[in-house]
Amino acid sequence: MPAIRLGRTTFSERDGVPFQIVHEGPFVDYREILIKDGGEADLEEILDAQVSQRPIDLEQGPPVRWVLVSIKRQQPVLLFIAHHIISDGWSIITAITELGKLYREETGGPPANLPLPKETYSRFIQEQSGWLASQGGERERLFWREALSGHIPLLNLPTNRPRPANPSFRTDTLPFAIPLSLQKEMRKLAKDMKVRPLALWLSAWFVFLHRLTGQQDLVTTIPGLGRSRKYFSVLGFFVNAIAIRARCSGTDTFRAFLTQVTGTLDIALTHKNFPLSLMFQSVDRGTSSSLAQTSFAWQNL
Repeated sequence: MPAIRLGRTTFSERDGVPFQIVHEGPFVDYREILIKDGGEADLEEILDAQVSQRPIDLEQGPPVRWVLVSIKRQQPVLLFIAHHIISDGWSIITAITELGKLYREETGGPPANLPLPKETYSRFIQEQSGWLASQGGERERLFWREALSGHIPLLNLPTNRPRPANPSFRTDTLPFAIPLSLQKEMRKLAKDMKVRPLALWLSAWFVFLHRLTGQQDLVTTIPGLGRSRKYFSVLGFFVNAIAIRARCSGTDTFRAFLTQVTGTLDIALTHKNFPLSLMFQSVDRGTSSSLAQTSFAWQNL
């Protein structure tokens, strides 16, 4: 199973240069949590603790962890934790799909028949490195240097208390539902304007940032798949953040602003393969910070 091979990898650095080590033989972090009295057990708290209280050590490894949680009178849950350095969303879905096939085979179902990928992640890195060193890669670098030229300031996002001098890096989420009536109207507007839903919601995101800050020169990133079809079955970190820059004056109509964002998005997607990490070398330092400040992920479920 490819996920097991990923789990044999650790990462270190020498003189500031990172490198990876692929270990021989099984290298699996698997544990079971059995709670016989499930009356007071909170599954979400248990799962959160496994993630937040046991950080992955990339030097000691492995970067993949499995935890089977069994609570009396509840369905057992297998928690799969993978460090982002060796995985992305596509890889996680692939690994879970393969695991499901293996589980069905073990429980009397049809054979999993999992073919080994024809390509490897190391091959992808070799191809990307060769492309970046080519004239095509240089053209992409120049495109993004021009697209992100000048100084794009950090967003002055309002807070309910002063920011600490040293960030804690503690995070949280705020889930909320978008009313079905609004979703319907947005789909209709996208159809009327002949734009992809991503462009419409991305425009709304920019307007939201503009109204929060009053700033006009805005930049955010959207995640791109980062892999071609021949690498669909390969596990690894392929995803690439694509920078989208918009100028929101607050005086245009939303439809006019949507047209601007749609054009910018279409152009950016034709230049989506240049790594965001390399853009930092060609842009203003303040712009580098702005590129890392916000992101917009759209999933058309």
